[in-house]
Amino acid sequence: MKQKEKAKEIDKLMKKYTIEEQKNIWYMMLELTDLYRKQYEPYDILGEIFNKLNMGNARTGQFFTPTHISEAIVKINNIDEKEIKEKGYMTVNEPACGAGGMILAIAGELQAKGYDTYRNIFVQCWDIDRKCAMMTFVQLSLYDIPAQVIWGDTLTLKPNEIFYTPAYFLFEQLKKEGKLTVPLCDICGNEIKEIKKSELNPKLKICSQCYSTEQKILLMKKIMDGKLEDK
Repeated sequence: MKQKEKAKEIDKLMKKYTIEEQKNIWYMMLELTDLYRKQYEPYDILGEIFNKLNMGNARTGQFFTPTHISEAIVKINNIDEKEIKEKGYMTVNEPACGAGGMILAIAGELQAKGYDTYRNIFVQCWDIDRKCAMMTFVQLSLYDIPAQVIWGDTLTLKPNEIFYTPAYFLFEQLKKEGKLTVPLCDICGNEIKEIKKSELNPKLKICSQCYSTEQKILLMKKIMDGKLEDK
């Protein structure tokens, strides 16, 4: 389905709701986005909501893997760092993605090992349920994971619709420029000549310029909090 056709489909869908209901939908989206912002490490938020609301279809064999099980499976199998070091990224194929919980567990482990989810992994996801494919698309998009999400039949390899996360296009650009293994600043995105650790968020690796800006911010905070004494 082309972009214009998708936009028309969204408009058609939204017209089924009243103005007040449409506002509530946007508020829910804002709340969901805020949840992802607060949850820095990838986590299957939609999958948990889906299960708690009993929205699964057991007749089609639709059983979601709990987050702790997905994380345990990833730790047992371990991340293939050799592949990342050789070509800059690892590839993952998920034939029955559900809400994308297994991919998020892999992304979390990838982060824990110091890699970037927006360039050190490429994912192809399939699900026969469009609702599940859309949940995966939303979650991988909000966590900046390059992915091709397919609504279709994995067994026959027949796709109905194909979606690409925003991070996919950045990934392709970095791949073309040969920057998948070059250290990049997590704040400004520029190449790092000297890696600095962020004091505001120790999980971020930043360049000297961003580190200098961060130090000025911390100094201003100390002044405003009255923590600097006159000498």
